[in-house]
Amino acid sequence: MELNKVGKVSVFVARQAIFNRRQKVVAYELLFRDSPKNFFPDIAEGQATARLIMENQLNLGTRHITSGKKALINIGVPAAFEQAFFQGGLLIFMVFLASYGSAPFAAYGIGLSILGIVIVVAFSFSISSATLVSQHLGAGDLKGAYQAGWKTMRTSLYFMVTGGVLMSLFAEQIARFMIDDPQVIHHMVQFTYILSACLPMMAIEFSMAGALRGAGDTRYPMMVTVFSILLTRIIAPWILVRMGADVVWLYATSLVDFSIKSSLNMRRFRKKDWLKGHQQK
Repeated sequence: MELNKVGKVSVFVARQAIFNRRQKVVAYELLFRDSPKNFFPDIAEGQATARLIMENQLNLGTRHITSGKKALINIGVPAAFEQAFFQGGLLIFMVFLASYGSAPFAAYGIGLSILGIVIVVAFSFSISSATLVSQHLGAGDLKGAYQAGWKTMRTSLYFMVTGGVLMSLFAEQIARFMIDDPQVIHHMVQFTYILSACLPMMAIEFSMAGALRGAGDTRYPMMVTVFSILLTRIIAPWILVRMGADVVWLYATSLVDFSIKSSLNMRRFRKKDWLKGHQQK
């Protein structure tokens, strides 16, 4: 058990050595703790993971805890399954998209590179939301937890709306900067407009899903992702390809995807079902 202090804030973390065949320490698994007592506290796994990442990685860093060795964090089954299903759905979607030829496929690939940058920002708000909500819940401040989720969502929304406006204004310039093929530029501009419209909903999805995970409700965001990916990345593209629809409609499934996830996660957070377990403690 280790106790570290950042200013006036005490941060607790346990570490468990991982050995190789020669009994040499090669890494440490970091374990969440909220007091000097060496046992796992009575909180949800998702909440513990969020606080472990935020409190140690962002406040302290892990190198001094692990003596420069690798740091491993145990991720819950819902989060792992969600990511696996997401990647699988994206792969199937790319197969459908490839039937439209190389130019639409290349444009989508370049668009995903841009989206990857945006997702880093969105994910940071997701972690912030999860951590703030879990910290308020840990302190018994249920109202503060609820307000923290909405506040993080609004801040994320401001950033993403600004980013979406800029992307739409400079869609063609961005495309020409990335590639000089006229066909690819044409499709990339279309996809960039759709991505611009997706950004506000992405802000809501990531921040609300993070807030739910921080409250320990990790299964609901997973189920929402699975449902949305199944509908918008597999079923809808299959129907569109069979109908011979223009490729822009395949691009537009991203808009439907983020609309579903943002609305369902926000509705779940607003209903406060995730508070029931904490009110009973």
